[in-house]
Amino acid sequence: MRIFATLFAGLLVISLITSGCSKSNPTSVDTLRVHDTLIRYDTVSRGPAFVRFLAFLTSNQSITLKSLQGSIIAPFASAPPQASRQYLPIRGDTVLDLYASFYENSVLQNSPPFTVPAVGSTTLFTIAFFETAGPALKPIFSVDPVNPPPHGFGYFRLIDAISDYPTPHPQVEGYLDALTNTPIFIDSTLHVPIYLAYQQISPYVLIPVGNHTLLVKGEGGTSPDYSATLNVSDGGYYTARLIGSRTAGTDHLFIDAE
Repeated sequence: MRIFATLFAGLLVISLITSGCSKSNPTSVDTLRVHDTLIRYDTVSRGPAFVRFLAFLTSNQSITLKSLQGSIIAPFASAPPQASRQYLPIRGDTVLDLYASFYENSVLQNSPPFTVPAVGSTTLFTIAFFETAGPALKPIFSVDPVNPPPHGFGYFRLIDAISDYPTPHPQVEGYLDALTNTPIFIDSTLHVPIYLAYQQISPYVLIPVGNHTLLVKGEGGTSPDYSATLNVSDGGYYTARLIGSRTAGTDHLFIDAE
């Protein structure tokens, strides 16, 4: 019994010494911690922002994004041609510089860097890339809704990536089911239709659940030149992409169920 008592006392002393050392020399812990699939910023900010990317290239290919330029640098993210709900968490209090590369006619193009501003925590946003002259790309930023749509509705938006429809001023408007209905996008103050210009992303609007037909016509037009089936489910998100060239005959209207 004396042996066990002596052993217990020795372990108690070691435990107290270890406890005292851990208090006087706290372990350094990074402020960036991973919890499941999200990144929590415990001491730096209230939380991350979330970003996703979308590519509008003539080749209909994806864009590779890197935090530094160079062939040995691992990709930071990818910008696909179809919209999805795949967001990346980033620090909302820090400016982020990114480099984009893509293939055009089988030749690798490196676009000049672009800056993602500090957008604040818990913000969801989309960055869509449009082609310009040369290897440069034009990023367009759009804030996405944080709260889901109410019961009985889905979210819908339209992106215009056709530069030559209609000419000379490429502007379009969308309708649901018939041109005699109210346009989808209405100015809430002036109560007039909102025309979507080339390289513009509409805000998300609420669409009732059900099977619909999306109709798109150019400003001043009397009939729709583009149509697509829009099947809205409860709480769904949908992005319509008007892409291609009217002159070249490569123009299409696609709807992505995100």
